[in-house]
Amino acid sequence: MANQPTLPRRLITLNVASDEAQRESLDGAPVDVEAVLAAAEGQPPRLLRWSFRLRGLLDIQHARRLERRLLLVPSIHEARVDDRLSRLVVSAVDFPHHRDFIGALAAEDGVSALAEADDERPGRAPAEARLARSARRVVVLGLLALVPGLAHESGLIRSGQAHDLTINAEMLLVMATVLWGAGPILARALALVVRGRPTAETLPLLVSLVVMVGNVAIFLSSGRAEPHFAPAVLLFVGTVAWGARLRRTRELMRGPAVAVASMAPADAWVAKGDRLFTLSASDVSTEDIVIVLGGMVVPADGVVVAGEAVLDERRVLVGQSSRKCKPGERLFAGRGVLEGRIALRAVADAKASSIARVAKLLERLERADLWLHRKAMAAGSWAAGGSLVAALGVLIWRWVQEGHPGDLTGGAVHGAVGVLMASAVVAAARARAVSHPKLIASAVERGILFRDAGSLERFADLDELVFDRSGTVTSGKPTAGMWAVAPGVDRDEALGLLLAMTDEDDHPDSPALSGLARAEMQDVNRAAEMASREALPGLGVVGRLRSGELVRLGNSHLMAEAGVAPTADQHPWLAAFAGSEGGCGSRVYLAVGDRLVARFDLDDEPRADARRVMESLAAGGLEISLISADGDDSLEATGARLSVPNVQAALGGEAAAAWVAERRRKGSRRLGVVTAPGASVAARRAADTGVVFGTGLGLGRLTDDLTIMPEELSRLLDARAVAFEARRRIRRAQEIITLETITVTGLAMAGLLPLGAAAAAALITIALTTRVSAREPPRPRPPRN
Repeated sequence: MANQPTLPRRLITLNVASDEAQRESLDGAPVDVEAVLAAAEGQPPRLLRWSFRLRGLLDIQHARRLERRLLLVPSIHEARVDDRLSRLVVSAVDFPHHRDFIGALAAEDGVSALAEADDERPGRAPAEARLARSARRVVVLGLLALVPGLAHESGLIRSGQAHDLTINAEMLLVMATVLWGAGPILARALALVVRGRPTAETLPLLVSLVVMVGNVAIFLSSGRAEPHFAPAVLLFVGTVAWGARLRRTRELMRGPAVAVASMAPADAWVAKGDRLFTLSASDVSTEDIVIVLGGMVVPADGVVVAGEAVLDERRVLVGQSSRKCKPGERLFAGRGVLEGRIALRAVADAKASSIARVAKLLERLERADLWLHRKAMAAGSWAAGGSLVAALGVLIWRWVQEGHPGDLTGGAVHGAVGVLMASAVVAAARARAVSHPKLIASAVERGILFRDAGSLERFADLDELVFDRSGTVTSGKPTAGMWAVAPGVDRDEALGLLLAMTDEDDHPDSPALSGLARAEMQDVNRAAEMASREALPGLGVVGRLRSGELVRLGNSHLMAEAGVAPTADQHPWLAAFAGSEGGCGSRVYLAVGDRLVARFDLDDEPRADARRVMESLAAGGLEISLISADGDDSLEATGARLSVPNVQAALGGEAAAAWVAERRRKGSRRLGVVTAPGASVAARRAADTGVVFGTGLGLGRLTDDLTIMPEELSRLLDARAVAFEARRRIRRAQEIITLETITVTGLAMAGLLPLGAAAAAALITIALTTRVSAREPPRPRPPRN
């Protein structure tokens, strides 16, 4: 401690009474929340918070003395010892020597305390340990099955009753292991064949499955299995069991990954006294007063104590838009604030908040996934070599025991072929189980969530990608543009109708329209009173006034149904909008009965990178289409801006789903649909691949094939690259799997049938595998930044 700064002796010699007075003046005054909230602006000075472990404190008086002395330092704004007298928390304005200063002060003047930096070391992840224990149980099961199998293969068991017992034990234990480990993979392969959509690894799996079922049938009918299953356990334990655990890891990751991959705030604004400071979000602790303004994200779990704000519910609940929050309401970390300002009292340390707990869980699961991946690769290598060593051992042992090598129907050669027979299923399971979850896990780190391996493969196979315009290629948050009312119509009356038709409506255009009405009306209380209101997807809203008159708010198609032609020929006052035609926003018309009373234009410009992403996707082999519930020519203008000629307007709800289904059926195309959260759900379900874009913090279960959390279109290019990489890996593995299947399975079948069965199986495998590969022609990799 030679380099520590010398403390002023006046701080050390203060008596207890003056300490109490100083503490009262520095730390006793409560935070004036309302004043701090109203004055919050600019960038507050940065505050650092340290946590120390304390040793040597004798009693509570020593703890309070240490707190008082620290609070006398002008740059220190918080000093707090916990009730257990084991931890000290200090918050101070950035000062390079604070750590040394605190250590020196703690050791001075008989405080008898030693402060040490509280640097937490991550321990072994519980999820990793649980998965490891589960996999070890499978190893034990495999070894139990391996013992009777090897005893039988070696010829040590001569008794007929003991022979039957070992065969029964071997068969039951091995089949239990196979069904547990490879069951889901084999079931999916069979389902894909039934649907007429086999993938590259389907055929080897099914050929090997047929051989296995054949052996089971022989066992049930004759009491013996040809070839024997003993070596299969070693291979399945080494590969398929690990693959199944990886699959479980992915399932566990699926839920929390949505929450964690969103952009959590790095900093928080914390009030101390009458001042505001910037504190790292990870250092927020219980009872801190946190200030959150519009455009910021709630950094910690807390209760609102002052102010009001509009929350972006799309970051939490799919299908919701926004809502207001008021004092007394509890908020969770990660929620976005659209407008307003609130002060909340943290109810938990940042390390114990909801978003931190989920992040910690995901970190553990990712570590477990990497650990299992390494184990699976090692087990696969050992299994491949082990199968050859075991086959060679059986061949030599039986050759020596029997004095001749035998042939494929019996003897040493027959036993060696039996050892190699199980390799085909293992090779396929290894290639699939190891590659796909690893790619899925790597995509999660970039906010790209594939629901499962099937979703990953389908996304690579798409022929066309359809974008629902609002919220995907555009921001989905339109702003009010030019507007006008018809001659002779009272301005406030028209705006009152607009407010009544759009207030608290969940359509993306409604906030901009209702905001326009409130801003422009001279008297907001003049909003019309509606007896009923009904949304018509793809058209607009129809309401009925208490007087009985019908009010329509929507696009030109809705006006046409009412017999209203919103053209400048019929309504000369619309000529004022001639200069704004061709924009990318919506044109919204307001009509009472058959009378057009107003028009409102909304601006919803394409995202900055939308054109580049559309061109990159098209260069990667995808046909791009735009659809929208809007029925006017604004969609064509958006398509022209983005170089997308295929546009289809006036599609919303079930109409969009029917259009997608018809397009798939007529063109025999594999089609994906990209929408904003809660939009065009039916269309996503009708497609081969449903993609949700820009979910932010979503805590719900993933129901779509692909979820893109950050609102960045370029993540679609990343997702496409991941999908292509998965297909490249599985095709590379397919070459090895096919060779192994043809060789090993052919030899195994030759032991049961005439030798010609091997040649037939080989030819069938080659023909079908070639056909499967032909259905998936290679496509160029999409350009990257």
